[in-house]
Amino acid sequence: MNIDILNNILITNKIDYPSLLMIYDLYYNTNTFKEYYLTIKTINDRRNVELGSLVNIKILIKNGYLKNNIENLMSFLDKETIDVIYKRLILTAKAKALLKSNDIFSYEKKEEPVENWIDEYRKIWSENGRMLKPDAMGSKQICISKMSEFVKNNPKYSKETIIKAAKYYVNMFKQNNSVYTYLITAPYFIHREKSPDGKAYEKASMKLIDYCDIVLSNKEEKILEQKSDLA
Repeated sequence: MNIDILNNILITNKIDYPSLLMIYDLYYNTNTFKEYYLTIKTINDRRNVELGSLVNIKILIKNGYLKNNIENLMSFLDKETIDVIYKRLILTAKAKALLKSNDIFSYEKKEEPVENWIDEYRKIWSENGRMLKPDAMGSKQICISKMSEFVKNNPKYSKETIIKAAKYYVNMFKQNNSVYTYLITAPYFIHREKSPDGKAYEKASMKLIDYCDIVLSNKEEKILEQKSDLA
């Protein structure tokens, strides 16, 4: 979207950018605000980001974009983060009309080509210049092919989310001093339908898409904290 068009939408409707992301997510069931929140909280104090977002929600309710379906929003911050709470909110007809009348974010998003960052992804399967196990990084071309298909079929996962998900998976092995023999290689972590003998792998095996969801749900921090407490 042209920045002038976006600014016009924000000024005309008296809302800010994070608020627009919340409305967009609630309408299209996406996670644009969640990704924004996870990025911004690494730069600023998390509590300040949450309190600021809470103010945005109250303004959206006051201006008729959200229904006041949560009695005490502040009390929820002691139990859940704002990127979870906002998904409980309900859009009003006014908010839905805003999205219907503006072709927000429907432009072709120019993501960085997979070829530009695939090495960053593959190097997660190495340490000090050595692969964690034989062929752990896999073929660069195969990784490009698999990752290109993955981002095409799963546009809601950004490059940053994918890299973070891969690091989380590999770091779990490192943190637990696990044997790397059982580490899924970089290309197979993206996608692997069948084994060499043609038989399908168990669907229960977690892959990139599962770990991306863990990252977006902010569960990886809680899991790592629990493991650290047990150490």
